[in-house]
Amino acid sequence: MVDTLYTYAKFQYECGNYSGAAEYLYFVRVLVSMCSLQNTQEELHNYTSKIQYLRLVRNEESQNTNNVNNIRGFQKSKFELGTNNV
Repeated sequence: MVDTLYTYAKFQYECGNYSGAAEYLYFVRVLVSMCSLQNTQEELHNYTSKIQYLRLVRNEESQNTNNVNNIRGFQKSKFELGTNNV
């Protein structure tokens, strides 16, 4: 749509309708800036989502490491208790 509007503005300019071309180019500029802003907001949302996902994964890995360490500690203490009784 923006390309078509730009092409029409160029056509207006080439026909000598400079004020009409300027008006269409204004709308082209507005639409392009809106598209750029929307893309920027979408990219920001994507980066934020990725950061949240990485934090979640890191927290899960940390919890899993703590669980493994707790199990190892429990097994070690159980083993030590078993050897002390012998």
